[in-house]
Amino acid sequence: MSDRQKGLLNAVNVVFPKCNQRFCLRHIYANFQNAGFRGEDLKKCMDNAAYAYSEHKFNIAMNDLRAECQEAWEWLCQIPKKTWARHAFDTNCKTDLVVNNLSEVFNKYVLDVRKKPIRTMCDGIKDKQMMRWHRNRESTKTARWDITPHYSEKLEAEKERAKYCKPIQVGVNLWQVTSGQQTHVVNLQVHTCGCRKWDLSGIPCNHAISAINKGKRKPEDYVSKFFKKEFYVAAYEPMIYPVPGEHDWTKTPSPDIDPPAFKVKRGRKKEKRIEGKFEVPKPKDTSRMGTITCGNCGLQGHRYTSCLKQLKPELALRKNKHVPLARNSNGGGGATTPAARTSHAAPTTTPIAGTGGAGRGAGRVAGRGAGRGAGRGVAPGAARGAGKGRGAFSDPRQSGPSTSTAPSTSAAGRGAGGRHSGCGRYFYASGN
Repeated sequence: MSDRQKGLLNAVNVVFPKCNQRFCLRHIYANFQNAGFRGEDLKKCMDNAAYAYSEHKFNIAMNDLRAECQEAWEWLCQIPKKTWARHAFDTNCKTDLVVNNLSEVFNKYVLDVRKKPIRTMCDGIKDKQMMRWHRNRESTKTARWDITPHYSEKLEAEKERAKYCKPIQVGVNLWQVTSGQQTHVVNLQVHTCGCRKWDLSGIPCNHAISAINKGKRKPEDYVSKFFKKEFYVAAYEPMIYPVPGEHDWTKTPSPDIDPPAFKVKRGRKKEKRIEGKFEVPKPKDTSRMGTITCGNCGLQGHRYTSCLKQLKPELALRKNKHVPLARNSNGGGGATTPAARTSHAAPTTTPIAGTGGAGRGAGRVAGRGAGRGAGRGVAPGAARGAGKGRGAFSDPRQSGPSTSTAPSTSAAGRGAGGRHSGCGRYFYASGN
């Protein structure tokens, strides 16, 4: 994928004559604007055509663009659709990207060494890659995931959408899946779906996952091998060996290669990227720390890790460090089985028959529910003054009724079975 730079196009055609090429949609849209076709309606039609997975939706978007502006439709038709339209991409490369964000990420990765002399720049890039490859090799030894984290999150999102699909089995691996007003054919043997999303991305779409679940299989087994842990380990298995410094280089009899002569221009050298003519400038931050936005609910001020709402399936997987979550046996969409909570039963106590105050006192110390119920049932008209811990206390560790016959005193006063004797009996029985 490139930005349609003429030098790159010629070089790729010479070095890789049979390689399929893609053009970045963002750069195409920049040229689209420079040609005089601007406006939100034209951009929306162009995006719908580029991001469509099926040819039917692509034709609808192109017809809308033609109705908006005939000249814009003619300009866009001059570019081969297999280079920018998602539905016409080659399925050999398991990615549905229409922009060259991967190239931009690498460009930022080498930004600090890119402006240095050629030899220093190559050494800097080599050192960065050497450390990165070693770090990724070591991380796979303790990794608990079987599918790479990014694509495991995409798989969880498709599982959530599979709840709204209705699969009908036609053959051993052939299914008809209905989703809303659309019906697609899913072939589990060749890993294809009529929506072409599975064909392009390598991740089972929601239609395929509904058929897989209906057949009592695992969607993880149908993910492309390029996103499995085995291929990830194999990608970083080769080692980038260190290179000795210039002091250990072997002296050759051939003449030295001098750097090309260049003229240093006056003034300060430009380091910032030249912005496009119609590029919208980014808003300037007034503070050093930007506002945090939750990826789960969309509100500001907190992250998804502390969100009070139920997490999305992909975010729940990320929070669990991409370890597969246990699901309910009823085949629910994204519901995960919560961890079992251990409940500690309160000791069973039976208060001694007496006034309502005695029952209420026993309930407050040994067990509120049982004590209140017993106290109210035995003597509902008893005064509250005698209930705060007065009277006899039963042993909290006894499961049966107490055999004590200690009488309770008057309901109005503080009787002989008062606070000190009751609390002492309780602490003695509890072992404190």
